[in-house]
This record gives sequence, structure tokens and C-alpha cells, in this order.
Amino acid sequence: MPSSTLRRVAAPLVAAALLATAASCASIGGTLTAPAEHTVITKAKDLRPDKPYLSEDGDKPGMLIGPHYKLAVSGYTATTEVPEDNARVYGFDQPMAVPDDSEFFLAIMDGKSQVHSNEKVKAELTVNDKKRPLDRLPGPSEAIAAVIPAKADVKLTVTDEEKSQTINLRDGKRSEQIDGYYNGGLESDDPVDYDSKGKITADAGAQYEKEKRTLNISMKVGAATKAPWIESKGWADKGKVWVSVPISDMTTDSVYGFAPGSHEPGVDWTLKERELFSLNPNEGKATDSKGKESFKADQSSQTTDGTSSLFSPSEVTLLFQVSDKTTKAELKISPRGKMKAVWANVTGSCSWNDKPSAKEISLAFK
Repeated sequence: MPSSTLRRVAAPLVAAALLATAASCASIGGTLTAPAEHTVITKAKDLRPDKPYLSEDGDKPGMLIGPHYKLAVSGYTATTEVPEDNARVYGFDQPMAVPDDSEFFLAIMDGKSQVHSNEKVKAELTVNDKKRPLDRLPGPSEAIAAVIPAKADVKLTVTDEEKSQTINLRDGKRSEQIDGYYNGGLESDDPVDYDSKGKITADAGAQYEKEKRTLNISMKVGAATKAPWIESKGWADKGKVWVSVPISDMTTDSVYGFAPGSHEPGVDWTLKERELFSLNPNEGKATDSKGKESFKADQSSQTTDGTSSLFSPSEVTLLFQVSDKTTKAELKISPRGKMKAVWANVTGSCSWNDKPSAKEISLAFK
């Protein structure tokens, strides 16, 4: 008989196209018998599984993650009869019984599940050795309801961007997986931002006296994400993952001070992405950012307040490829780059007296 859990839950609606009709079912002793391979995706709402998966340290039972989905199966319920108040949960509109030596099997998704694009995802059940394609992947608070041979092996295989992963729905264990999705979390804690300053000497030869200036630079560092696949690059190399770090609001006061007739120079400053940023993971070697962006602070920069100007561009998403075992990393920011001093009618050179401090910002994936 169904569990007491199922009796307490009001039966949610199932799409009419998925409902089995009485005409398609045989009758045994006045009770309708479900089709032997009945399989639907159905609403589960507040259902709790009779057999939840037991959590193992770091193993994430019941979890499958791909480029366009995150599946979290909380466990399953198996029964031999479905009373009227639970029929729709299993995809029927009336009480049902299973054929001999069979069972109703219900794999329940919890609220952590996400499906970003069912169009790019294919899913199928394998019951013992027989495959049953699914119309789509279930989302949060949904379930896969199926009539299967009693105690049969039940596996769910999901294919996304031409790579497949499989989970055993009896125990939540993965028999196929892409390791980078399960080693550490997919997003870091919010890291600290970068703020530093340096001192330069500007030299225009005999026309002006040498000028010394202090240059400030700052930028915001967003939470990093880690994944074996990203839209712009595709799959990372075998055994690797992409780490993405958003940088925004890159500002400096190097331009401030220039005006026609002024004896204080503005400083055009250009920074290159691969020289400015690097990542040192807890597994493997340090690596530079994969991008080729140049950031320029010059007299045409947009002014954000009385003294600071934005670099152009002022934001970028850094991409690094590191070991799929990476759970922590240090983002190193080292502003150096090329500079030139600009007076009212002459351009000069710049040299560092004190360089801005290189800073390592910790990224720890949840």
C-alpha cells in the first residue's frame, strides 16, 4: 500500500496528455491495472520519499549537474497500489494496481533542481536493460513515475552538450559523472575587492620640471564560478574546469589633474589582462587569464566623480582553466602596465617610484 506520506498530500494535477485512461488498462477483480511500462513526469509538490538517499561526505547522492541543468533527486517511493486520492501523482485519474511482480516507482526531485534549457537536454530511464526515453527532464517539485518490474534496477541518464551522466535511482549513486561538477561547490564566497596605490615620476625633458604623482586604482571582484563547460568556450580539457571571475568598476585617478595650461600631468595608463590577473589554484600550477583585453585610462575616460575615471572597458569576466579538483584558489592582481604623462602641449614618460601592491584574493568554492 502507499505510504502514509502519500495519503496526506493532496494529489496535484498531471498534464492530460500524460494521463492513462481506463480503456488502456486491464481489469483484475474490479481494480484497474496499470500499463506495464507506464512512465510519466508528474507534479510532486510537497511529497517526501519513503526511501531518501543517505548523504555521504562529499558524495552528493542524488545529484546530477550539467551545462543546462542541476538535478537533485531526494529519494524514491515504491508501492503496489495507488488509491484514488494519490492516483494523479502517479499519472492516473483513478485508483490503480500494478501488474503481477511489478511496482509503482516514484523518484522525487527536490527544490534544488534547476532546468535552464530542456531543449538542449535529453533524458531516459533504463529499467534493467530496457531504455525508456523521457519527454523532458523533471524540474523542482516534480517526479518521475513509472511502472517497473519489482526491485528492478532503475537508472536515469541525462545527456547535455553531447556528454552523458547516469544516476542509480535506488540509491542516488552516480555510475557516470563529469568530475568537475562534484569537486567543491560551483560558486565561491563573495571575495574582497582590490584597492591600492603607487607613486610615479613624470618626465617631459627640459620643458617641464619632473612631477611626482600618486596613482590610485581599485576594482570590484565578484563571486567566482567553476564549471567544466561554459557557453563561450565549450568543454574544458580533460581533468580541467573553467573558473570565471567577474571584475567590475575598474577606476583610477591617474587622469585627474590634467587641464589646459596645467603644470600637473594627466597619466594615460594601459593594463593588459594577461599581465594584470593570474590564478593560483590549490591543485596544479598558476595560470594567467585566457583573455586578451586591454584596459585604458586616458583623458577621454568617463568621469565617475570629481577625481576618479573608469578604465575602458571597466569590467571583464576572467577565465582560467585549472584542475577539476580545485576547491580553493588565489586570484593575484598586479597592476603595472604602460603609462605616458600628458601635459598641455607635450607628452612625456613615466617611471614607478613605488608600484601598486600585488594582492592575492582568496576564492573558496562552497
